[in-house]
Amino acid sequence: MEKEDNGLNNSERAVEVNERSSQKNFFPIVALGGSAGSFKAFEKFLSQTPPDTGFAFVIIMHLDPRKNMNVAGILQKFTLIPVIEAEDGTQLAPNHVYVIPPNKDMGIHNGTLLLFKASRTKGARMSIDYFLQSLAEDQWNYAVAVIFSGMGADGETGVRMIKEKLGMAMVQDPETAEYRSMPEAAIESGMVDYILSPEDMPAKIMQYLSHPALNEPVFEDAVNERNNKNHLQKILMLLRSQTGHDFTLYKKNTITRRVERRIAFHQLPDYLHYVNYLREHPQEIDTLFKELLIGVT
Repeated sequence: MEKEDNGLNNSERAVEVNERSSQKNFFPIVALGGSAGSFKAFEKFLSQTPPDTGFAFVIIMHLDPRKNMNVAGILQKFTLIPVIEAEDGTQLAPNHVYVIPPNKDMGIHNGTLLLFKASRTKGARMSIDYFLQSLAEDQWNYAVAVIFSGMGADGETGVRMIKEKLGMAMVQDPETAEYRSMPEAAIESGMVDYILSPEDMPAKIMQYLSHPALNEPVFEDAVNERNNKNHLQKILMLLRSQTGHDFTLYKKNTITRRVERRIAFHQLPDYLHYVNYLREHPQEIDTLFKELLIGVT
């Protein structure tokens, strides 16, 4: 690989902008995926979610089209946030909840929800994976995946995609789930950031997404100011000492973004505190190592 300077150079910035959605205004989009037993979990989640988070929430459920349930209407009873059944071409807006219609697959492009005929009428459907993949490609680090109760493994692949594109993944604690299969499959991927009960999730999502380290840098100087060269070198040294892997020739933008995710995860103020945290908690070095390899292998 070609060695690069610290920070985000012009060519790197151009690539990232071109790969991301072309929508004008970005805001976090939180995808809530669940199947059997997830209804109560959604109710608990929404009841603890303030109406003014600035996020959009998209609920992907395995719905039986024969039951003709008004899911949006039922969930509306538990939140002040407007809950809407998605239509083809719905443009997402902050402080709204969107619910997938029965017997549909759904994707997202440039912040717009797109509906498709369900890909499978028999056997396991993977509608959560389908949406999470498109969400990761469309929103990058503005994407959050949350997996709730359900049977099977839908969501596990989607969580991998979200993490590859620098998003955040959260899973319902299997001990609180009516059906453990989906949460456990996601956890076994090794890609999950948080394992929580549904009522504890909204506060953690807001805390994570509000951290200054996740703010989109506009100028290279802003990146360099946060990403002090000496601190980054110390992080690379600690990684090499413990894992034997030298990340010197890796893209500095990728390393910076992964490090900043960990800073936000631990709610630390800056790189200096993260360096100290790494020295005091060697297991964090292994976690960062795994994060840096996401998408490489």
